[in-house]
Amino acid sequence: MKAFNIKLATFSFAALLLASCSDSNSDNGTEGSSIMNPKIVGSTVVSTTDAQTLATQVTNYKKKAASTTKATRTIDASNTDIFEGVIDMPAEPVVPAEAIDLVSAPQWTALSGNVFKISSGNIALTNQFQMSNTATIYVESGATLTYNYWDGGYKIIVLKGGKLVDSYGNATKLCDIDNYGTIEFSQDRIDINHTFRTSKNLNVAGKYLAISGKAYFGGNVTTKALYPGGSTTNIKGDLQLGENEGLKLDAVNNVPTKMNVDGKITAKKTGIDKRFYPLLRMWCSNQ
Repeated sequence: MKAFNIKLATFSFAALLLASCSDSNSDNGTEGSSIMNPKIVGSTVVSTTDAQTLATQVTNYKKKAASTTKATRTIDASNTDIFEGVIDMPAEPVVPAEAIDLVSAPQWTALSGNVFKISSGNIALTNQFQMSNTATIYVESGATLTYNYWDGGYKIIVLKGGKLVDSYGNATKLCDIDNYGTIEFSQDRIDINHTFRTSKNLNVAGKYLAISGKAYFGGNVTTKALYPGGSTTNIKGDLQLGENEGLKLDAVNNVPTKMNVDGKITAKKTGIDKRFYPLLRMWCSNQ
């Protein structure tokens, strides 16, 4: 197997990303011409297979709109089912009145109900609260949930002013998370295996980010390397990747990768596993 180093002097990620891109420029309305996407920035693409073979499966282009028509967004009626659940961020919810406060709840005994909250202080969660693994936990303003548990299944909602500390990486591995507050990651690698949605930027420049579930990022994502194998990911801002690792495109159990990036992608290097390149799909939107 021969590796090809392709300089990006005249094109960007050609034959690597299936990107349906649009911008607000105007032309004569002609569609289908392949041109460089200036919002994907990099210096080198490393391909593990022949570039011409890849080009038959993967296309990178942007479609200009006619002068009288504004370009459409990449998530539209044609692909909303693909991004279901991560098209946008729900409005911050109100804590239900029936939520049981874990600050005063008894430990080591079965708890009734399925909705809980942390109203204040810092609760280090292991298995001291005998809750259903389908429970919803609200972390209110001024409160912190330190997730030390080796099990999960919960829905964790971090409200504005609240904080989640993922000590061992199990919160993102095992739980659904909606974040309107702050999240701290203690491990060098973040694995999102369920649904993760945040209204904010995610700045984990020194960490690896692996997504096999669904993810929504309301702003920019900055990470050392991104492994989006088998995931559905919607990034509303820019994607900034580390110099030495960059973007790794693959699939998990033949589940294709689906990714939308509204902003700019910056990567020094990308890699693609030739076993999965027919499965990869990517949308990018130039506004």
